[in-house]
Amino acid sequence: MPRPLHFLRMSANNLHATGHRGASRRSAVLPRSEAIIGLVVGGIVFVVYLSTLAPGLTWANRGADGGDLISAAATLGIAHPSGYPTYLLLARLFLALPAGSPAFRTNLLSATCAALASVVVVRLVSRSYAGPRRYAQAGGLVAGLAFGLSPVLWSQAVITEVYTLHALFTALILYTLPMGGLVATHAAGRRNYLAGLLFGVALGNHLTTVLLMPPWLLLAVRPEAGGRWQVRALAERLAGLVTGLLVYVYLPLRASAHPPVNWGNPVDLAGFWWVVSGVPYRALVFGLPSGYVLNRIQGWAGLILAQFGLLGMGVAFYGLFFGRANSSRLKAVTVWSAAVFSIFAIGYNTVDSYAYLLPAFLAMAVWLGLGLATALAGLQGFRARGPGRLILASGLVLALAFNAVVQTPGVDASQATAAETFGRAVMAKAPPGGLIFTHGDQDSFAAWYFQIVLRQRPDLAIVVEPLLAFDWYRENLAATYPGLAMPAIPAQPAASWRQALSQANRRPVCDTSPDAAEVLTCQPFP
Repeated sequence: MPRPLHFLRMSANNLHATGHRGASRRSAVLPRSEAIIGLVVGGIVFVVYLSTLAPGLTWANRGADGGDLISAAATLGIAHPSGYPTYLLLARLFLALPAGSPAFRTNLLSATCAALASVVVVRLVSRSYAGPRRYAQAGGLVAGLAFGLSPVLWSQAVITEVYTLHALFTALILYTLPMGGLVATHAAGRRNYLAGLLFGVALGNHLTTVLLMPPWLLLAVRPEAGGRWQVRALAERLAGLVTGLLVYVYLPLRASAHPPVNWGNPVDLAGFWWVVSGVPYRALVFGLPSGYVLNRIQGWAGLILAQFGLLGMGVAFYGLFFGRANSSRLKAVTVWSAAVFSIFAIGYNTVDSYAYLLPAFLAMAVWLGLGLATALAGLQGFRARGPGRLILASGLVLALAFNAVVQTPGVDASQATAAETFGRAVMAKAPPGGLIFTHGDQDSFAAWYFQIVLRQRPDLAIVVEPLLAFDWYRENLAATYPGLAMPAIPAQPAASWRQALSQANRRPVCDTSPDAAEVLTCQPFP
């Protein structure tokens, strides 16, 4: 595990501020209290997640991709672009847990990542506040709870998706950014390499992590006191980055085995680039029609208020402008993160682009923690400072708790069983040997989950009709279902492939309809 994750390590700033004897004293007491605060925050939000966790496969909270991710992880396959190798390898580990269904286990992965991200926020705030440690710890505690119970993070923590892992990596990257001066030592070189490794592995989970690259590089190579650029630090970080990116070797290695879920079949450079660069989704990046931009911006503003409430956001902006951070670089980096991820989410032309705002909300949670700590310290000059600090802290906590209670019905997935009901119905109603055509993410990925992961109805051939237009999909379809006759006809629209495939196989033909009362309609082969 990278050294920056070791929360019990004293910071260099503390060592210089207190001297060796003072530092030894604080290392015995302070780190333990901060560790306890982190455990308390992580434990609280994790229990909340468990109480609202989806019990199995779910479509709640825009979670239709869950069936694809679980199926790919279970078979060590390739998920939809960009492949998500880091996520799939972690999900594979969680699938080995002896608890609940496979979908429950990957839902648990999301909850674990979200809880850990909240813990890192605690440490990030308590390390970054330039003032009395008791206020830094109070700010860290409230910031961690605020982020952990923010509706968007919470909504992703109870389903199978990649976004809470993305939030965790973002928090860790911010934590490992060099905010103070560097010393050219072997230990510093090792930390630079590990920071690069972390960034590369994070890119293996979500490509939007690249939006953090400018400050990540600039802070690594900023001029030293003598005016020289730290080229060595940059080289160390880039070496780690390249090592971390080797996680993408997973894609061609596993694609060569022809797993049932094998998007793009990235065994060659063309297929690899198709998956990693997200070719099917490129048009969505800043593809929002101009007429919808104002509505999207209004929605963005509403989402910000929904995360922490009016009081919480007031404290957050107070922390941004007046908070006492021990490095101005922290504020600059968090402003960058909030801005670039907000711009990306606003311009991304999908209904669930709000999930890309998680790094922005994380930055705002850091501001909130700095704002609270600064405000608590500022009350020291008042005669009734004790009650004043208590009122401020408890008032903010109560406001955040009230906001969480209000938001709970919108994120609770504990009763969201529509996907499971649909999958069971399809498996039960499909005729023997049926050719099952699916048409979208919900029905396709749910059918994959039930057949591939739960191993139900191996006699069925599940065909995702929109993907028939791709050569790689037809090739993998033939490898997945050896008994399926693939027509030898030139490339043509998916509808023509459907007709040819139906005629080449003497099987009943069925269509799924996840939103209809009758989820499966079939026609016997004449």
